[in-house]
Amino acid sequence: MKVSFITSKENPVFKLIKRLTHPRKRKKEGLFLIEGKKFVEEALKRRELLKFLVFSKEAFESFSEAEVFKDIPIYV
Repeated sequence: MKVSFITSKENPVFKLIKRLTHPRKRKKEGLFLIEGKKFVEEALKRRELLKFLVFSKEAFESFSEAEVFKDIPIYV
């Protein structure tokens, strides 16, 4: 599992996440955001559709099944 930390608002992933808060940008990027443990668990069932996962530090630490993330880039 590869974990990268977002430490700046200049981080490209941070900027992408900010863009995805706008409907037109989501459509342009062909991506969308999901929130919540239940939705993440459902998304993991279709992992081929996942580009990456982003967690708060607390949420990442509380997610007990870290092994399921082994081939998905993680940003905290």
